[in-house]
Amino acid sequence: MRLEHHGQGTLYFFNNTVISTRAGNTTLFRLSTNDEAADARNNIFYVTESGSSLALLGADGQLSLSHNWLSAGYVSCHGTLTGSVLDDGTNLTGSDPGFEGFGSGDYHLAAGSQCIDAGGALAAAAAPDHAVLSQFIDPRGSEPRPLEPPLDLGAFERCVSGSCGGSDPDGGLPADGGLVGDGGAGSDGGSTPDGGATSDGGATPDPKGDSGCGCASAGRGAPCGPLAVLLLWLLAPRLSRRRFG
Repeated sequence: MRLEHHGQGTLYFFNNTVISTRAGNTTLFRLSTNDEAADARNNIFYVTESGSSLALLGADGQLSLSHNWLSAGYVSCHGTLTGSVLDDGTNLTGSDPGFEGFGSGDYHLAAGSQCIDAGGALAAAAAPDHAVLSQFIDPRGSEPRPLEPPLDLGAFERCVSGSCGGSDPDGGLPADGGLVGDGGAGSDGGSTPDGGATSDGGATPDPKGDSGCGCASAGRGAPCGPLAVLLLWLLAPRLSRRRFG
C-alpha cells in the first residue's frame, strides 16, 4: 500500500485501520520530497507478513507518529531513508492488534485489545473540523461513533461501559486538538529492496464525509477538506485501488 502526497504541506492521517495481507513488502507513505510531511495518529497498521515487511516511508518526507499501533519489527524504510521519522514515544507494537474476528473480516476491537483507550488528541490543524464522528457499517453504511474517551485506535470505537453516546461535534477532543509534540527519530532504514506495495488495494467506502477515520491535507495555511475517506485498506495483489473523497 502507498499513500502518495505531492506538493508542500502536511497530510493528516488519523483513526484508520490499515491491513496488508500481501506477500512481500508493504510501504505506508510515499512522499515526493523532504518538503512534504505526514502526521499519523490513532491508526492501526497491521501486516500478516513479518513485521519487518512493513516500512513507514518510501524514502523522502517528514513523518510524525503519535498513538499508533504497528506490527512489531517495522522499519522506517526498505531502502535508504532520506527523510525522517519522528516518534513521540506513545506508539504501540505487537503481533496482533486484537480484532473481534480477523478471519471473518470483523475488525472491531475485542476485549483486552492494546488499542482500546490508547488514542490521543488530533493535531491542532485537524481538530475540530475533522473530528472522528462516524464509523463504518458493512457493506456501505455508517453510524455515529460511540463517545467514550479516550479514543480507541483504528476505525472503530469499542463501548466498554455499555452506555456510550454518539460522538459530539468536537469528537470529545479539546477545541485546539491538543497537538502532541514530536519526539526522537526512528533510524532503522532497513536494507531489504522495496518490493513496495503496488498501487492496488481495495478500499471500503463510507458514503459520508464525516467518516470513522480521517485523512485531511494542509498546504501553507489551514487544512482543506478530507482528501480521502479511508476505513480499511485490505491489501492483496489483485485488488484494484479506489479513492473516495
